[in-house]
Amino acid sequence: MDEFDNDDTELREYKVKFTHLLGAAAGIALTWALSGFLIYKLVPEDSRGPFGDMFGAVNALFSGLAFTCLIFATLMQREELRLQRKELKLARKEAAATREEIKGQKDQAIAQNKTLTLQAFENTYFQLVRQKNELIGQLEENHNGQRVLGRLCFQESFHDLSRSVSNKTQNNGQASKQQIEEAVRDMDNSLEQKLGNYFRSLNSIMAFIDVGDIENKAFYAHLVRDQLSTFEVVLLFYRCATTDGYGQLKSHIERYGLLKNLAQIHLVSGIEHRDWYQQLAYD
Repeated sequence: MDEFDNDDTELREYKVKFTHLLGAAAGIALTWALSGFLIYKLVPEDSRGPFGDMFGAVNALFSGLAFTCLIFATLMQREELRLQRKELKLARKEAAATREEIKGQKDQAIAQNKTLTLQAFENTYFQLVRQKNELIGQLEENHNGQRVLGRLCFQESFHDLSRSVSNKTQNNGQASKQQIEEAVRDMDNSLEQKLGNYFRSLNSIMAFIDVGDIENKAFYAHLVRDQLSTFEVVLLFYRCATTDGYGQLKSHIERYGLLKNLAQIHLVSGIEHRDWYQQLAYD
């Protein structure tokens, strides 16, 4: 803005000079007219020709003055055009600065929106995780006259499943995949009654992560995975492999590797049946 103010002052100075020049030209023209009038009145008629020839150089002076005025006017116009170009350049700079400021505000708004979105997601996420853990804490069953609480209920349910599989084994002591599937289905009602709410809660958490408007979904899924106990993982493996009663939980298991901590030693049979799930479930 200082540069523009200086240019504006310079233009006003040129305009003042030009006004003075015009005034001088008008004075000269008036003097010329007055001199002609005086010559006509005071100089005799027969002496006017020689007298006028004496002032031929004055005509050349006037012509030069007129040409000088033309040049000055041209220079003034060029100066005005230069100042206009500077003003236009300054306006473009101000417009560019305004665009950058608007872009910065937009980027800041986007960043703030992402932060608010993440905060809202995490508030709901940790609330769902807390509800799941509360469900685990409320688990209770009576096993052979003994009271079993919390995560120990998963262990007891796994032992029940192992015994059910053993009852179906052949003479060689190994159970086929079909026999294992039958054993799990035989326990459907028992598992649903004991752990149905738990599995649905886990599915809700994974579904919420899957549809969440966040960048690192695997991070939050792995937080859930790392909280799973050994027997939670085992029952999750068998229960979701043989039923679709918990929505998309099986696909969530495969997509986010919830069976990574599953070891072969924890399976109920010596045969390999990890192929019930895609390899991604173990990664």
